Amino acid sequence: MRALAFAGKRLLRRPSFFVLLAVCALLVGLASADSAVGGLPPAGVYDPADSEQSRRVVSHLTDNGFVVCDDPDAMVAMVEGGALNCAAMLPADLPQRLADGELEGCVRFVTAPSSYAPEVYRGHVAAALFREYAPHLAAESFDDPAMEEELRSEYEAMFEGGFAFSFELRTVEGKPVTEGGQRRWLALGAAALLLWAALLSACGELTEPAFRQLLGRLGLRRALMWVALPGAALR
Repeated sequence: MRALAFAGKRLLRRPSFFVLLAVCALLVGLASADSAVGGLPPAGVYDPADSEQSRRVVSHLTDNGFVVCDDPDAMVAMVEGGALNCAAMLPADLPQRLADGELEGCVRFVTAPSSYAPEVYRGHVAAALFREYAPHLAAESFDDPAMEEELRSEYEAMFEGGFAFSFELRTVEGKPVTEGGQRRWLALGAAALLLWAALLSACGELTEPAFRQLLGRLGLRRALMWVALPGAALR
């Protein structure tokens, strides 16, 4: 108890730790605010074909965080400047590629070092292309060319009421993820990092002149047992 009392007196004489705690509390509060969970910049999409098929692809992408760009060079510059997270350039011959089934590598995808999770946007592009290509692929199983339009009508009917499938997010305990869950995760992550920084700040005491003076009078073992460790425990 005497060691903790001595550590408490030394701690009260140095307000820096309490300032650090106040800053940590403020930052954790800010991390849990609504404004802390900001949205990502949109992705861009350029459609030189402007065909019926490509417009359906673009419509699917604009429903998933993309914006239409008319100038490919300006779109690339916006990605480099951070105004767009990433961008996709559809091929000018997209209808012919869909008919021939030659979609591999047909989309030029533009990213920057600051792009966040571009794989997610790549997945949206791939899903949009496959959604458009699926009726062509299914029609290959039939000899009647007119079946493609019938298949497309049935296929589009699956999406009229929404998506053909959906995902339900749950935690490992089986609880549903609420809308405020992202803010809670961000606050917990900030609290863990800041508290760890506060604990590590106790190690700075070992380099101070006052501790070196105690080290000379008490020796290493006693200085650690009676000063450093009680101070860290109190913190």
